[in-house]
Amino acid sequence: MQKTIIGLSIISILLLQADSSDLEKRVELLEKALKENSIKTILQDVYHEKKTARFIADRTGAKVNIVPHDVGAIDEANSLEDFYKIVGRRICR
Repeated sequence: MQKTIIGLSIISILLLQADSSDLEKRVELLEKALKENSIKTILQDVYHEKKTARFIADRTGAKVNIVPHDVGAIDEANSLEDFYKIVGRRICR
């Protein structure tokens, strides 16, 4: 399922859970979707493990951008305005 929000195409949200017995299949489907939709960027939050996103990126040629969700997650963000400017740069690079 592909959804577009503020000009970004969302093809999947991959949540890793301890009981993810179907993780390998889910990763394969995500890799296929990235390639079919020419997706070049994976957005990753700062708090969860990054190994899976990097693995998928390596296999698809995509890059991983770490995108925080609050001011405290970025050392150089001293205000909400700084935070949004930095997040915008990270998403757009």
